[in-house]
Amino acid sequence: MQKWERWARALWQLKVRPVLDLRGNDHHPVDYEGAVILAGTPHCQPPQHLWKLPRPGKGAPKEEFDAHAEAIAERQRYALKRHKTAWSGNGRGPGGDSTTRWLCPAAAGTAGCPRIQDSVEIAREKGLPIITPPTTELKFCSGNPVTIEAGAHMKYHQEEYWGSPEWLLSWNRRTYVEGVFGNMKNYATGNIHRGYMQFTGRALVTLGLTAAVVAYNLRELENWHGRASKHCPDNPLLRSYEQHPLHQPTKWVHGFAMLTAAQRAQWEHDWLAEINAPNGDDAPLVAAAA
Repeated sequence: MQKWERWARALWQLKVRPVLDLRGNDHHPVDYEGAVILAGTPHCQPPQHLWKLPRPGKGAPKEEFDAHAEAIAERQRYALKRHKTAWSGNGRGPGGDSTTRWLCPAAAGTAGCPRIQDSVEIAREKGLPIITPPTTELKFCSGNPVTIEAGAHMKYHQEEYWGSPEWLLSWNRRTYVEGVFGNMKNYATGNIHRGYMQFTGRALVTLGLTAAVVAYNLRELENWHGRASKHCPDNPLLRSYEQHPLHQPTKWVHGFAMLTAAQRAQWEHDWLAEINAPNGDDAPLVAAAA
């Protein structure tokens, strides 16, 4: 429960939609009032051979990936259809109320069940599985959406069904995210590393990271401009960006450098000469110390 409270619930309250993969030991089924929760999604009586479906490892043959996709699609037919996520507030606050609502698969039309009128006949016509309900009627058998409190049993609850093509499409975005992190930490680009800024407090650290992200975005825009100018000179976006203030050279150069004693003396001499230049006043603005 502590781990769920620490990260999963905190993400929901921030309206962050987590996209998580599962480790080998994260596929254990969890019973919730008769529903079988697998990968954060409640199911109604799925066959046991569909309970644990770990993804094929790297380098696995295509046949294994195809077989896994078929098994996921088969198991998804037993999944309850989500009507409300833990992060949708429905007017009850910015971070949701930590409850979810689900409709049984027979009422949702992905399976058949004797307890849902006409669903068995429809399922047979469409080639969908027929659920054998337990001897005791569950609260999910009413044919109406039912609330499930979010808790440790819902730790892997995600917007997309884990392992589905939609989930894979979202999960594969991680490649681009990791690429951004790599560029921001690279010594020759962002050079973000442990200790590169020493602030106290989350607010100042956030400002420092924001500045680093802004610099990264500006650098990416300039890199895109260079590539597009070479390979796609007819791109209409080039003309727009070339007139944009972000692309205009700045008058000032910001930064710092360690000065030698001679450099400091020369800089002070030049600075005093500039500010004491004749400006119509009888007395100089600054008098140099003897």
